[in-house]
Amino acid sequence: MKKTLYTFVTLLLLSVGVHTKAQFYYTFNSPYRFENETSAVELNNAFIFGFTISVDNQNFHNKILLIKTNATGKVLWSKYFDAGAGTSIRLFEMIRTFNNEIIISGETGPDNNADDDKLIIKINAAGNLVWAKKYNTGFTYNSRSIAQLKDSSFVFAFTTAQSFPGLIQIDKNGNVIAAGSFNKGQFNAVQSITAVNNAAEVVVANATLADVNVVAHTVQRQKQYNTSNQFTAFVSSRCKNGDIICLAGRTQGGTLNGTSRVFRTASNGNLLWAKNITAYEDSSGSPFSIFDIVTQNYIHEDINGNIVAMVESESTSNLMVVFNASGKYLYHRYLSNPNNFIAEAGDGNYLNTSTRFFNGGQPVLFSDRSFKTKSPCDSSLIVRINNGTDSTATQNNLLFQNAVINSNAVTVSVTNAGITAIPYCNLLPEHEDIQLQTGFPVTILPNPAHENITVKTLTDLPFAF
Repeated sequence: MKKTLYTFVTLLLLSVGVHTKAQFYYTFNSPYRFENETSAVELNNAFIFGFTISVDNQNFHNKILLIKTNATGKVLWSKYFDAGAGTSIRLFEMIRTFNNEIIISGETGPDNNADDDKLIIKINAAGNLVWAKKYNTGFTYNSRSIAQLKDSSFVFAFTTAQSFPGLIQIDKNGNVIAAGSFNKGQFNAVQSITAVNNAAEVVVANATLADVNVVAHTVQRQKQYNTSNQFTAFVSSRCKNGDIICLAGRTQGGTLNGTSRVFRTASNGNLLWAKNITAYEDSSGSPFSIFDIVTQNYIHEDINGNIVAMVESESTSNLMVVFNASGKYLYHRYLSNPNNFIAEAGDGNYLNTSTRFFNGGQPVLFSDRSFKTKSPCDSSLIVRINNGTDSTATQNNLLFQNAVINSNAVTVSVTNAGITAIPYCNLLPEHEDIQLQTGFPVTILPNPAHENITVKTLTDLPFAF
């Protein structure tokens, strides 16, 4: 006798308590050329977007532009930070401190040659200067990343005069606590720093992931990997449970062959999963159709536990790929504007900036947006994901030795920039369900009917199982 199995599913109606999350996507007019590096942070229910401009007719003088908006994109203030005639300052990144101030990491030096010294600026939420200091590192090229440690100090990257990567640790007032450089990785800079209690987990020479106590000048843990060793070829971060997530170049780009991989390990470095990423502009099969990855920009665990990675092609457009915690591919987004920066906000939206390198080129953009649904503001790519490995390599013993670094105050003036936001693209509304009202049972047979259940309503009624 044939048996029919029944299952009951409760359909919960969400007929009340639905609101739309704020999103905006803006540009603005400016007579200046913009450098590639941008950054953005969330601060007290508002956002601060950072850029570096170049006044080309004044010997390529650089100054920093900050724009603060509210949650809907209204400009609250915009300010130029300038070290005066003959001295340039550039922004690389920004972080929010534990006490809701902003630390800006960058570089300073003579106009048209502003890579002499590392620059750290602290401002408050109103955009007022707290202090600005430079550190006589002798060379700053490609040194990126800054992190605040558990003890409230800061660690940032520099490059020695002999072109070895190093780290500087400072207190809340910018005073040097300790500094040191690595014995490996000449001509390669540190470009990824993650705070792990009072240690700095850093990527050295595009190959070695190491936990470093800067004050004690000790390398507490290290593991080496094979990468493409091209530009920024390796970045890492930590998950809330302590797992390590890494984004690494798999094959070099520039010759229509650039690919990446994402992998997750336990805190001891044991591999949990790895995925290879290859992307194409179209399905023609032509070698010229490949999205030629040359740089690894960003990896992060989002508020839902998903792993978000972003890479950059030789054309400076960007690809964002999202996996769940177990490495299952979820979706991707293609950001065709050049030089994108992304950072997750507290509500799961992303702050996104993009700059133009040439006057009259792509507009300078700043936005707060969701990537969960595909937007008409973005383009499309074909992405192929397959299983990979972490590609561990034979470890070359990494040492961290003392370095003497001095700091000096930098005089920085702050003036109004008068930026007016202009809508650039209309983003689709992103809805968020916040309250359950009622429910009723639905009978499904036979059981199992299918691994997926489709529910249709005659009206636009939000619902969830």
